[in-house]
Amino acid sequence: MDANSFIIYLHELRNQCLYTHSALSIFNQSLEKKSQTGVLFSGQAALNAASQVGAILWPSRARARRRGEVLREKLQLPDSHALGDRRFVELWEHADEKLDEWIKSTKGQRVLFDFVGDPKTIDLPGLKEDCIYRLYDTTSHVFVFRGLGYNMVNLSKAIEEIGRRTEILMKQIMDQVQGAEGEGRAEEPANNDSPPQAAPTSASEIEPLSDAAAATAEEPKDSAEQEPAKADAPAKAKAKATAKPKAAAKPAAKSTAKPKAKARKAKSDA
Repeated sequence: MDANSFIIYLHELRNQCLYTHSALSIFNQSLEKKSQTGVLFSGQAALNAASQVGAILWPSRARARRRGEVLREKLQLPDSHALGDRRFVELWEHADEKLDEWIKSTKGQRVLFDFVGDPKTIDLPGLKEDCIYRLYDTTSHVFVFRGLGYNMVNLSKAIEEIGRRTEILMKQIMDQVQGAEGEGRAEEPANNDSPPQAAPTSASEIEPLSDAAAATAEEPKDSAEQEPAKADAPAKAKAKATAKPKAAAKPAAKSTAKPKAKARKAKSDA
């Protein structure tokens, strides 16, 4: 990989980390305002951007694996990582087909859509996590999407760390380039026996993060690792999962029928 391509990958990594951070900020604000739509929208947006980071660094396709290896080596990231989970990396690939699969796999089961709050307040006995399409648990900070749960606090920490490592490495590369350009313009000192520094032309010439820089990237920032705010469940303990949108969740009616506003419980046909 040439140095220019490597820098472009770093630039996109930094952008997706910033997008994730922005989505998480809206997520926290929506929790404080008890906006169910805002929480679910921004939580899904955060997962989307973070999954792009995972896909760049831990690609699942064989033809892209070398790119991931080079980036992880320079950023001093382990091969095994929370964002490297294949289910997370491929979260948004073929989303329509995954919706098809989820609907088929939950036939005959109670299903739940769009809930924010404490799941214990949901009056749907026998509900299983893999039958939940979208939910944010304000007690455990877990965002469930298509039956898989993602801890938003851990996601925030992982993204902030990768974002800081990326920023540090980008600055390190720019310092190296500017140093090389400066030496090319300046007169060579009389007692300088070392050869002039050259700007990197390939990724192999870029120095990886030092241990000290990697340790600095892992240090928490006050503004970076704010825990998602706790919000009261839109549905209180007695609210049903079939209440109106701001009351609780909106479970599906029978999979072959049109949704009914007064439906009490959701169960799809077998």
